[in-house]
Amino acid sequence: NKAADAAAARKAAAAEAAAERKAAAQAAAEERKRLAEEKKAAAAEAAAARRKEIEEKKAAAAEAAEKKRVAAAAAAQEKLKKAPARSTISLFGGGSKTAKAPTPSPAPKEAPARGTFSLFGSGGTQPVKSPTPAPVKTPKVAKKAPPKRAPAGVPTLVNWKENRDGSITGFISGSPNFEEGERITTSPIITSNIGPGEVVRTGSGSSYFLTP
Repeated sequence: NKAADAAAARKAAAAEAAAERKAAAQAAAEERKRLAEEKKAAAAEAAAARRKEIEEKKAAAAEAAEKKRVAAAAAAQEKLKKAPARSTISLFGGGSKTAKAPTPSPAPKEAPARGTFSLFGSGGTQPVKSPTPAPVKTPKVAKKAPPKRAPAGVPTLVNWKENRDGSITGFISGSPNFEEGERITTSPIITSNIGPGEVVRTGSGSSYFLTP
């Protein structure tokens, strides 16, 4: 029967076309999935590269700061070694001699109590009391209060601590050379006052404000 054969042929062609469409859709879905995975892998690789770059930058900055600190400490030690000993010149000959501290003069001795004679014979002499000297008041020198805020252009160190070698470790802010909140260690401090609210200076010339 020709009609039945034609119907069967059309049915077979429709089934084949449907199979081809299904295969094409499946292939397109797999291609989209592959592209998404490649994009995700590329993004992860780029993020890892950025993290590595940041870590390398921080490591290089820390290494440079350490070298700078070591160089400053070595320069300070060399300066101390080269500093000549101070001496005084004697005007009466005999070469140069080291100045001696003046010997304090001895305290004046109290004068003995003087006796008085009684004109009426009332039983001998009586001691005369020496007047008590008035106490000398030492004027008080007002201490200059340290600043509560960092001066303009001076970086601030927060949660700082002083190390054994004279350097200071803390978290810095307000510096163009470091990131905000980055933990640093300075070179040895050469100023005498190291405490909260003080501005300290290193041997390399850098200044920092220590928060209270």
